[in-house]
Amino acid sequence: MKPVTFDYAYSCPKIDRAIAGAKSEIESFLIDFIEELSPFVPKKERDRIASDYAANLYSNLEDAFEEVRSTNEDMRREAESQIESLARRIAELEHDLGAAS
Repeated sequence: MKPVTFDYAYSCPKIDRAIAGAKSEIESFLIDFIEELSPFVPKKERDRIASDYAANLYSNLEDAFEEVRSTNEDMRREAESQIESLARRIAELEHDLGAAS
């Protein structure tokens, strides 16, 4: 029997892009926030503060992002298991039909 797998592209690269986008959005938000609250903070200092706080915030949220990745991997394994089980059942039924004719 030919191996049967879940026919859907691996989504880790897509998750990685979403994480990078979230990091960028967090930092951009913080830059705007600092600029609005204190427009006299020099750009270099504002960017450094935003970058530091964004990294800290992401560090606190990272487990949530990685849980998404882990859940995605679990779903892929389960889908492949179910597909394999159904493929075996189909092969059994095809065998039974062949034996009956």
